[in-house]
Order: sequence, then C-alpha cells, then structure tokens
Amino acid sequence: MATDDARTGRSGGPLADRLRQVGVLPTVEPPPRERGAVRAMAAGSISLSGVGLLVPIVAQLFAGGSGVGTGLAVLGSVVAAALVAVGGLLYRSTISTDNAVRIAAWNFLGIAVLGAVMLALFAYQRADGGVIQSPGFVLGTLLAIGAGAHIIIGVYDARRVRAEQLARERRRTAVLNRALRHNIRNGANVILGHADLLAEAVEEGTPAANSAAALRDRATAISDLAVKARELGQYAERPAETYPTDAAEVVERAAAVVRETDPDATVRVGSVADARVVDDGRTARAVEELAENAAEHAGPKPTVDIEARAVDGRAAFVVTDDGPGVPAAERAVVLGDRPITDTDHGSGLGLWLARTVAETLDGEFAVEGRDGETGGTVATLSVPAA
Repeated sequence: MATDDARTGRSGGPLADRLRQVGVLPTVEPPPRERGAVRAMAAGSISLSGVGLLVPIVAQLFAGGSGVGTGLAVLGSVVAAALVAVGGLLYRSTISTDNAVRIAAWNFLGIAVLGAVMLALFAYQRADGGVIQSPGFVLGTLLAIGAGAHIIIGVYDARRVRAEQLARERRRTAVLNRALRHNIRNGANVILGHADLLAEAVEEGTPAANSAAALRDRATAISDLAVKARELGQYAERPAETYPTDAAEVVERAAAVVRETDPDATVRVGSVADARVVDDGRTARAVEELAENAAEHAGPKPTVDIEARAVDGRAAFVVTDDGPGVPAAERAVVLGDRPITDTDHGSGLGLWLARTVAETLDGEFAVEGRDGETGGTVATLSVPAA
C-alpha cells in the first residue's frame, strides 16, 4: 500500500498541516515555480519587517526588567521571528504573486497604521510632560503583534479573493463543460449512425468494414468519455443526500459489471469486510470504474481481483489486475505529485473519478504498481465507514 504522503501528496507533519489550513503552504506539494523579483520583494518585505522589529525587542529582553516586561519581550520576539519565517514560507508557497503582494501590503498596512497611532500617542505624552519607558521596545512589541495579526488578515483576504476567482472559473467551466458534453455526445451519435450504415453497405472483412468497426469503437469511447465527464462534474460536489450501502454490495456490483462488459475477463471477489459506507452511490460507481478500467487495460484475458477491507474506521476497496500497470507518470499526475500538462494528463477519466470521490467523501485514493513478477496495478479507494 502507498504511504499517507504518497496518497495525499502532503508532508511536513502537524505544523505544516495547520499552515496549509490557513493557506500559507500548499495542499499538494507542487514542482518548483517560477519566482520573480516582485514575489521576492513581497516576501522579503515581511521578513525584513520581522528582523527590524526583532532588534529592539531582543535588546530589551537581554537588558532584563520586570516579569511582565520579560513576558512581553518573549511574546514580541516569537511574533517577530514568525514574521521572518512567514516571508520565506510565502515565497515558497503556491499562493499567486498577486496574493503574495496582497499579504505583504496587509503587513505594511498593519505596521504603518499602528506605528502612526503609537507615535502620535508618544508625542502627546511628551507634550503633556509624561515619560515614556523604553519606547523602542514598546513600539517594536506592539508593531510585531499588529503585523502578525495583519498577516493573518492578509492570508484570509487572499483566500477570499482566490475563492471568488475559483467560483467565477467554476461557473465558466460548468457552462463550457455542459456545452462540450452535449456536442460531443451528439457528434458521437452521428458517427455511430454513419458507422452502422457503412457497415451494412460493405462486405464483412473488407478494409471498409474494418474502418466502420473502428469508427464505431472510437465513437462509443468518445460517448462514454462524455458520460464520465458529466459524472466527474457531479461528484466534484459533496453528496446532498446519502444512504447506507454494504461494502459487499459495492464489490458485487463492480464484479457484475466487469463480467458483463468483458466476458473474457476473470473476475475474482476476495475477502469482503462487514462494513457499510454512507454516500449517494458514488462509491459504488468509483469502484465499478476502477474494475472496468483494470479489465480494459490489463490485456486480452485479464484477471481482476476485487475486495473490501475494514481499516481504521474506513472501508477500503482494493482492485488489483495483472496487466502492464499504470505508467508512473500518469499515476503521479492523478495523485497530484506532478502538474497536468499537454503531455502529462492521464489517458482517461476513471482514475480521476475515483480520486474525486475520495476527496468529496473525505477519503483517500492510491494507485501503485503490483509487487511480484506478474506486474499489474493495485488501486485502493478508502472512504469513511458508516
């Protein structure tokens, strides 16, 4: 089985997980980005502000004083040091350069506004004959805390902006997706109709008949791809209504579909845990797709094994085949370890559908090479048990 990092593309432990939740670190570790001067200046300004605020605070810390003063100095030092670290994290993160500048601007705004207020108060106290104790320390500590608060505000503001952008992109994509699916299905049906007419008009076994069969196969594949694209869009959202389903029912349904669609395939049902899952049928559809995918790509007479395990409060559906295996590059793209490019995008939607189901059900999805001389692929979809 794949490790947690291999399944989720995450690393770094609990602290990194918390930073991902607030958007400082990426959810999936990406390849190195192109990083320009603007991004460097934005991140550097935050780190430099932390260094500048750290100096007077540390000086007061070493000078000693009351317990309250020492406590404030320690707090200010921690916050200022965190600003230095945040600058580096921001430079390495997947946050866009525009949003990095936005966060840096919030940091500057916090320092500028609070600094101006504090300086005005100092001037007022001096004019009134008051004495200000350790003004550099007081100013540095308050500015560090204010800058830290504004960094958090900036991160959430950047996330808000990104969420709005994603919402607009999702609406545009939904419209385009519906139009493309409709046109693809209609086009595939037209090709199927003409392929049938061509097959009836030519002699069986001739090149023209072979071409008609090839057209029909390709049109069917394109039509199926449009159906899967629709399902992928539907499963990108969490289920609105759910019902309990036995793991055995999920496994038997997948096995029955493969036996019907590929009579030459040997389908073996292994051990099935006494477990139930709660969803809207998408788990069964994903396992079915994994099984069909295994039979389709495992050769002329494939062997497909399907089983269900109970693991740590989850139902893990495991589909194994004896085929050539999913190429490492395609596995990396589907699992999020490599970006989607013109050359690296995956050969179908079956694995993507399983990954989408895992994400919307707070589950996990893994696909890896099978151990041993027989080769093949092991695909595992784990979802919370009822």
